[in-house]
Amino acid sequence: MLYAAALVFLPPLLVFALYHLSLWVGVPGMRRRGFWRRVAFASALAHVLIVVGLALLAWIDDSSDAGMPVSVSGDLWAVLWVLDPVAMAVLAGILPATGSLALPSALITLLGVGTLQWYWVGGALGAAFERVWRALRTPGDDLPDWF
Repeated sequence: MLYAAALVFLPPLLVFALYHLSLWVGVPGMRRRGFWRRVAFASALAHVLIVVGLALLAWIDDSSDAGMPVSVSGDLWAVLWVLDPVAMAVLAGILPATGSLALPSALITLLGVGTLQWYWVGGALGAAFERVWRALRTPGDDLPDWF
């Protein structure tokens, strides 16, 4: 149960942290963009970090003699189905057609398709949050936009 909660809450927390870190560090051109684009950029960056981390974990675990590698076990694939359903659907479509799947092509698919998926989903959530925030503001409110 703890792992399921971590799987649900840690990716949005990472996106939140990367969003604020990019504003704090002052990534060039970040403050000029709309709120939804900033959230989408943070989502895409978070996805790249997660996929690279999972690939490194699988590679390190596969190179050890500790038993079943992560890349073969069903746990990694279950996590990827939750985090990247579109990219995994693309991989599931490629696998029967080719009969085999090389690790570099799987990583390129996960990075490319999954990052685009996270960019658009993060941007859509950012746009929805922006609309809700604007609706909650009072009509005569002359405070500057905080985001």
